[in-house]
Amino acid sequence: MTSAATGAVLGTTQCTTTVCAITTPGNGPQNAVVLAVQARNALGLSDPTNYVEPVWSDVIPNAPANVGSTPLNNGLRITWNRPADAPGASPITSYLVTVGGITNAVQVGPADNGSYALNVTDPGIANGAAIGFTVASRNAFYQNRTTWNQTAGSGVPAGAPVLTGTAPTAVPNNTDGSSATLSWPSVFGANGKTITDYYAAVFQGTAQPGCSVTGVDTGNPVLHVDPTSASFIHTQGGSATFTGLQPNQTYNFVVYAYNGQGCTPSAVVPATTHQQPGSVRDVTVTGPTPSTSTTWDYQASVDYQTGSGSSPVISYQLLSGGAVVDSGQLSGTSGTVAGALSQQHYGVPLTLSITQICETYPDGTQLCTQQNFTKALGVAVSTAIGGARFDNPTNTFSWTSWPTGPGYTRVTYSCVPGVEVDMPPVGQTAVCVAPQGGGQPTLTVKVYANGDTYSTPYPASGMQ
Repeated sequence: MTSAATGAVLGTTQCTTTVCAITTPGNGPQNAVVLAVQARNALGLSDPTNYVEPVWSDVIPNAPANVGSTPLNNGLRITWNRPADAPGASPITSYLVTVGGITNAVQVGPADNGSYALNVTDPGIANGAAIGFTVASRNAFYQNRTTWNQTAGSGVPAGAPVLTGTAPTAVPNNTDGSSATLSWPSVFGANGKTITDYYAAVFQGTAQPGCSVTGVDTGNPVLHVDPTSASFIHTQGGSATFTGLQPNQTYNFVVYAYNGQGCTPSAVVPATTHQQPGSVRDVTVTGPTPSTSTTWDYQASVDYQTGSGSSPVISYQLLSGGAVVDSGQLSGTSGTVAGALSQQHYGVPLTLSITQICETYPDGTQLCTQQNFTKALGVAVSTAIGGARFDNPTNTFSWTSWPTGPGYTRVTYSCVPGVEVDMPPVGQTAVCVAPQGGGQPTLTVKVYANGDTYSTPYPASGMQ
């Protein structure tokens, strides 16, 4: 045995077999030696045969200490510490880190602080599935001629939450006009690590508040949520309700999903707040008053809880005995309650039923609220007659139809001063002969109802 550095003979060992233990001057490559073997028989020593390369003795280092992992997107961050020195072992020179079949060597020096980390990522490493890893300590021990001491473990790679392609939904509360609910039941996928928190936000224009995560690559993730926005709602659930909004305003909504690996935003969805009409508080009724020369209808003024729209349209029905006899709409909060079906509501006791109120909003939206408000009216009156004719030679009026209805106390006609006659039975032709010599006569039809009298003159000059 000679010194590989100086060539000086360090020792000679007598061996009785072809296997022999030799004590070296020390461990590690700095104590490398060159070995030569000579065989002896009765005639003497053979020529020496040298080993092919310098060799040295050493001890395998201990396995790494405090080995751990944290998730990365498609990989793991592996951390470990230098182990306690194995007695007699040369200093650790590198660590061999293997994650899911991907191997990396980390070179180290004796002056290092002894704490190490390596990020290992690869597109072939799937998020959400456990993957094994090992960290082996290596020193100057003969390479490829030993099994290194190593520490094994497993971890689950994970990335920031991913979008599923589904957008959240923003539904304004049209009852109050000042709130909206954002829901995201199927918007995010966990991507390997459970989503723990959601941060929902509302904003106007392009001033989208931010949410981000830093430090994932160093194993110290830190969440950053825009501190300037008071519109964030932090929740572990799947929806959030925003209050304090203004009617007739368009707002943008977004939600961020956080799982420790990232803060992923959803698509931004808009919604416009409106306050729909409220309930009827009261209806003021006057009349009946003349609506045409032959009809008397009621005037209604509707007091209701207004919404944030304008141009109200109030739908109503006219009921008699619980049945609908007519219907119509008021453009505005007041007007004549006359119905849309000619003559259907005259002559019967009426009840006004407000069924719906609609308002129109600046963006063109129309919102309606169903109503259930009723108010008794009375009897709307018509004095209209049909088939009216005047025969000039005989001074005779005739007509084939006239006002009828259970709400009328009496219906009469007159073409002779001081003479008032009840209408004949329905189905007959009514006739009235005016006196001669008095100029153009006039037929007067009167209806008695509501404790009052309603009268319409029909001049002969207006008839055929």
